[in-house]
Amino acid sequence: MARMIRPLANVHEQLRRLPGIGSKTALRLAYHIIDMPEEEVRRLAETLLEAKRQIRLCDICYNLTDAETCEVCGNAGRDHSVVCVVEQPQDVMAMERSRGYNGVYHVLHGVLSPLDGIGPDNLRVKELLRRLQGDTVREVIIATNSDVEGEATAAYLAQLLKPVGIVISRIAHGLPVGGDLEYADELTLSRALENRHRMEERRSYSMQEIESAVRDLGGSAMQGIDHAVKGLNSGTLEGTLPFIIGVLILVVVVKCFSLPFRLIWNGICGAVALWFINLIGGFLGFGLKITVIKALIAGFFGIPGCLAVILWELYAR
Repeated sequence: MARMIRPLANVHEQLRRLPGIGSKTALRLAYHIIDMPEEEVRRLAETLLEAKRQIRLCDICYNLTDAETCEVCGNAGRDHSVVCVVEQPQDVMAMERSRGYNGVYHVLHGVLSPLDGIGPDNLRVKELLRRLQGDTVREVIIATNSDVEGEATAAYLAQLLKPVGIVISRIAHGLPVGGDLEYADELTLSRALENRHRMEERRSYSMQEIESAVRDLGGSAMQGIDHAVKGLNSGTLEGTLPFIIGVLILVVVVKCFSLPFRLIWNGICGAVALWFINLIGGFLGFGLKITVIKALIAGFFGIPGCLAVILWELYAR
């Protein structure tokens, strides 16, 4: 059996050491790199070496940066009284993508893992304690992952920082947005219940108030349909333009309130359909008088409704 040549095997072995890359993926990458032009390979190697030389740790939060302090720590617009503790630099990017946090960070560069020989001395815990010695920080948010190592690290930090006398909080864990209770496991449901919060109190409306508002709004909308129908019958731009504007406004209203306005929306759609029939029928010498009833019939029943209105008009003649 033919063995892999030594230079290719060396590339394969180095790529296998990268996290998330198995033997087959490393082999594909190795063959791809060998097939690349020499100039591209040189540029790739120089880019990696340049990044390794220029990237350093922030002097304050220990996030990756190419200066003494990172962009977050150097931003005066951030809330420096709130510190979010994360495991790795990539967790900072994940938090920033949420656009819901305006504080600063502290990167531990790992979690407690006795099986791997990682203890508090291997993390940036002492640096965090020195950072909290002043009076500028009022809250520390522990945002480690919700696994065994992450929970152990969070519990250790909570006990360690308790004597400091500042607020120690933990990010909530539970059901994701759009998740179903049916498919959630017991631990996730338990965390969701533990981290429940009080909903904001809002003014409740009685059924009489709702029905009155619907009647008032519905009456105004029906008057709008009647005016729109008269504008369509006029056949002029001045009469049709208010109808077009009214339809655009009604689309927005229907998006916000669905059920009470479906009747009105169907009427508008029916009026538009009958107007197009009139437009085409003008070439054939045929025309319809558009009314609210006819518009509602056409809107509710679609094409059969339009045919029924046409037959009704022919029969009436």
